[in-house]
Amino acid sequence: METVKYNDYIALANAINGRFSSSLERYENYYGLEEELQFGKHDGYLYEISQYDVDIIEAALSFAGEEPAMPALDSAVKNLAPKMLDMISLINEMNTYYDLKNYIDDVFILRI
Repeated sequence: METVKYNDYIALANAINGRFSSSLERYENYYGLEEELQFGKHDGYLYEISQYDVDIIEAALSFAGEEPAMPALDSAVKNLAPKMLDMISLINEMNTYYDLKNYIDDVFILRI
């Protein structure tokens, strides 16, 4: 069981360093990290994060409460995974917004 749990945590690390990280970097590059967005330098979408990555995060979260205990890792996963899932939901919602060009309907385009 230890190997399975450890491998699941490795899969979580790979998910973090994959599409999740790439999407956050893309957001930072296009919109900045300031309270006010930097308009005019984006091309309209972020990278969607797949259900596969969501499943990996949820699996890691479920393993965090199981034996064998890995206190430091378990605690980190219990703290991080729910925040990642919330961010993924928001990232995918933003991606859909740009993909469907909803910004045209809500006049977002006039701010660019």
